[in-house]
Amino acid sequence: IRICLHQGYEEILIERGYEIPEPFIGMALIDTGADQSCIDHTVVDNLGLLPIDVAPVITPNGIHPDCHVYPIRLEFCQRGFDLNAAISLPIRDMHAGNMIALIGRDILKHCFFAYDGPAGDWRLDFELS
Repeated sequence: IRICLHQGYEEILIERGYEIPEPFIGMALIDTGADQSCIDHTVVDNLGLLPIDVAPVITPNGIHPDCHVYPIRLEFCQRGFDLNAAISLPIRDMHAGNMIALIGRDILKHCFFAYDGPAGDWRLDFELS
């Protein structure tokens, strides 16, 4: 997955002559139980993002009452999604490896997702628009 600046925010920075940070690349976990997609704190730091809001989040580790919310763009499967409310959580602390994002139902609502447990296979198809 590639995480970069929200397209609208990027356009404003370009217009004003600011340098655009390189996208942050890593692994993402599909989380059908998550209402909103989340990004790891390291992504926020690397992209130099500023929060636009705070929101409470309930995770298996408990309630996080004041999580920062950021406008970002997630790109995967040749698709890009501008999110106005990606929540920052310590994802790398919760999952091993290069996990930098959880893909929640705010993105999954735009696709067909199927998991075939016995075959160990999955499928993700996006709506054609």
